[in-house]
Amino acid sequence: MSRPAIIATVVAVIAAEAILIATDTGPNIWLVAAIVTLVSVAIWFPTSLGRVVARPAPAPDRTNDSWSFPDLRTTTLRQALAAGDKGSRHAARIHKQLVTIVDDELRANGIDRSAEPDTAAQVLGPELDRFVSDPDSVESLTPEYLTRIVTLIERI
Repeated sequence: MSRPAIIATVVAVIAAEAILIATDTGPNIWLVAAIVTLVSVAIWFPTSLGRVVARPAPAPDRTNDSWSFPDLRTTTLRQALAAGDKGSRHAARIHKQLVTIVDDELRANGIDRSAEPDTAAQVLGPELDRFVSDPDSVESLTPEYLTRIVTLIERI
């Protein structure tokens, strides 16, 4: 125990004894001293362990981007593909998911498409770069074109 903890324990024992004597409850002085000391040690011990016990590193903040949740990204893409809808909203959803996958693949290779557009374009190639950078490319999202884009993404 540290010096302040010992002093606090002695003060607590004296205060408890004084209160019991002043109220004329006829305490057993040694028993009360032992109980107060045990309570003080029970409080002191766990609080003193903080200096010697290794604390785990805090978990990193999780963001809601697909890089943190690759399974969620894959599930969302599968749901979009399984829907089979031919509307523009459906095509835009698939396009967004594929662009997210491209960005994830580039990040895995140490390339940030927004910070290094020339390097990203070089890695992607002209066809995939056009698909990623042109939001109007969703209008021509046929099954054959989608297969071609997925094949190009796998080559990254």
